[in-house]
Amino acid sequence: MPDAALISESEIRTFRREGVLKLDFVKVIGPELYQGLRRACAEVEHGAAHSAGATRLGGVDLRDKYPEIAAVARSPRLGELAARLAGAEHMRLWLDAYEALYPGFPGTSVHQDLPNYPMDRRGLITVIVALEDVTVEMGVNQFLPRSHRLGPFGCQPVYDPARSRESPVKPREEFMRLLREDDYEIVGDTICEPQLAGEAVIHDGLVFHGSGLNTSDRAYRRASFVYFPADTKYTGVPYHSSDGLGLTPFKPLDHPRFPLVS
Repeated sequence: MPDAALISESEIRTFRREGVLKLDFVKVIGPELYQGLRRACAEVEHGAAHSAGATRLGGVDLRDKYPEIAAVARSPRLGELAARLAGAEHMRLWLDAYEALYPGFPGTSVHQDLPNYPMDRRGLITVIVALEDVTVEMGVNQFLPRSHRLGPFGCQPVYDPARSRESPVKPREEFMRLLREDDYEIVGDTICEPQLAGEAVIHDGLVFHGSGLNTSDRAYRRASFVYFPADTKYTGVPYHSSDGLGLTPFKPLDHPRFPLVS
């Protein structure tokens, strides 16, 4: 039976209308799992090799090495939350990630998540968790609400090596360049809001989003978890998370790499 305290029907309606929802992540998974996540991510960052001048440190599919990250990624409550937002009976885990975006990081390109993945249908849910308070000056993620109604716009690189402090990402301007005249009647105003430690912003896999230049003197630290409906079929498009697993095109992504979470 669904946990009525997990998320309200009003929040579900807001998410499906806007494609974006902010909520208290600690309330969803509990303080113990959240603190474990923070400790594990700090360990990831501490143990990583820092290249001179690098403004980003990141890791994907860390759950294999860090049980604390696995415990969050596979959390039944987080799985149920994703399922209720997606309107799916069952959800699978696609990936987990951690990023530290240091002062001077130029931002992530404006993109949609779903077109970059080898999946044949919508319903993808991305959960982005702030591990520390994040201000607008730190390059907080920006979203274009209701843009999931426009459908897929094709693959877009997330990290553009040509970007620099001198030529940073300007998400709002890039949103506008992507839109056609009729699209302006569908989308809402750009969301660019601070995020408190322990808050999560959840977005539909077709919502346009990107982060801007970190002009502060602090790192923007975030963990992400991505889920998809269990009846999604594999398209065969190359992607590092699914390559080499023996998946069959046009069949469900039924593999231990993508465990059921709801």
